[in-house]
Amino acid sequence: MSKLVGKDRLLLTNFSYAFEGATCASESVIEHLKDVPLQHICLLDSEADETLSPADAQTFDYFLFGGILGNGKPASNI
Repeated sequence: MSKLVGKDRLLLTNFSYAFEGATCASESVIEHLKDVPLQHICLLDSEADETLSPADAQTFDYFLFGGILGNGKPASNI
């Protein structure tokens, strides 16, 4: 993702260690976006009815990904 948007435009929150491809912060995303009006934030949802499009960049200032590491199916026991 950092290759697409750039390291300086990718923020990983609740992240306790450094990652070369992004800006990292141990604080919650709420702390970083607390002064941003909600209509400027697009909460991305894998179950959404509409697909994200390039035109959405004109509407939103921030795109919020959440829980992406926990959306996978549990591994079966081998």
